[in-house]
Amino acid sequence: MIKFLAGAIFGFVLAIGASAYAAVLSGDGYLFSWTVTKDGEEICSAPFVWSATKEIECD
Repeated sequence: MIKFLAGAIFGFVLAIGASAYAAVLSGDGYLFSWTVTKDGEEICSAPFVWSATKEIECD
């Protein structure tokens, strides 16, 4: 049982690390299937992201 829990925790940590690393590698581009909302109201969908300046551009 301890080996199972250790493996599950290791897999969970590995999955989080991989997704965070992939987000850094993606660079600039459109985030298709993403929606930008503020106070529950949709502002735009599929925004363009500038990773160098950490800006999101909505059309």
